[in-house]
Amino acid sequence: FTHTASRSRCSSNTSSSSPQSSGSTVSQGIILSNPSVPPFAIIGDENFRLYELSAFAEINRTISTAHPSLIYPASEAYSIHQHDLVRLHVNDIQMKSIQAFETISIDQIYDKFPHYDGLKDLFERNPYGPFFLIKFWADVPMSSSMTNPMNIRDESFFTSFTYASCANRPIHISTRLCSFGKNVLEKVDTSEHPQRDQYDQYFHRFDRSSLCDYMVQFVQKLRSLPNACMMNSVLENFTVLQVIKCLDNSEQLLLCLAFVFEIAMFDAGGPQYQVYKLVAN
Repeated sequence: FTHTASRSRCSSNTSSSSPQSSGSTVSQGIILSNPSVPPFAIIGDENFRLYELSAFAEINRTISTAHPSLIYPASEAYSIHQHDLVRLHVNDIQMKSIQAFETISIDQIYDKFPHYDGLKDLFERNPYGPFFLIKFWADVPMSSSMTNPMNIRDESFFTSFTYASCANRPIHISTRLCSFGKNVLEKVDTSEHPQRDQYDQYFHRFDRSSLCDYMVQFVQKLRSLPNACMMNSVLENFTVLQVIKCLDNSEQLLLCLAFVFEIAMFDAGGPQYQVYKLVAN
């Protein structure tokens, strides 16, 4: 895919269980004979769905390989490493032959999101709409080689999202960071020119969007905590609500995603996730 023409802006307001699906590896080479009606569970519906998402740190390191002397100057090695904090790809779901997601009552998570124009209001206006909860077990702690103070590091944080649509339509995306059920920050993106593939699907791609300063500081403070238990105590009150609508019709809801987070276990092999379909009681 190529980059989707898009615009974005930010505005700011002053139970643990093992996942059944892993987002740590992207499976390649899977082609659907008729991808407009996939035979496996989809995060969305036949008209619009999430295709992939990731949040990652890109670390540029300069490592001294020898001790300097008057005769032999210090030599340096340079490396770029990408560390996935969270990751989800549609091919993971297909590889695991997941036919349907578990359901969960939306009442169980209302209090984690804003009351006004939040998850509850959206669901009441669209009771049969595509609402999903995605729980991530994030791979936040870095390995010792990445956090070694002897290394000179330059870190950058990014997010990437891709959505698939059956129609060529512009979209409006609101991504809200919430703390204790209150809005903290909102990012708004638009995409007006999706790319069409050979199956007449249209892809909206937001590739390598820089993480805002608030979230960079949040991640850095989170990983400075001494253990996963303390990290989870912080993440218990941190959520993200993403709402995708038609750009030319704000009443047409295409997809609503609610995200909650915990820390992945040390031996989990990378970030994990579990997807739930949100339903009424």
